Amino acid sequence: MSKDAERAATVVRERVGDRKPKLILHFECTGRGKLMLRDQVRQDLVRRIQSSLPGDTPWFGAYVGGEIAPVRETNMFHNYTAVLAAIV
Repeated sequence: MSKDAERAATVVRERVGDRKPKLILHFECTGRGKLMLRDQVRQDLVRRIQSSLPGDTPWFGAYVGGEIAPVRETNMFHNYTAVLAAIV
């Protein structure tokens, strides 16, 4: 999972480019984030992502019962995932 967290952070950095995000939205599956992962593991994953972005970027996270995010430019419904969105 740590490789996935690093990949997510890389994708956000690439898409944001030189712009500074005004806000990062983080939607985490309740089943994955609350039930499958211990608190320490979950916190470590979030820290990895946060450390790769500007330190003063506001971060809003929520646990959800399903996530909607694109796969190859088509929006799809996901479970047991985390979705990040950067508002620039």
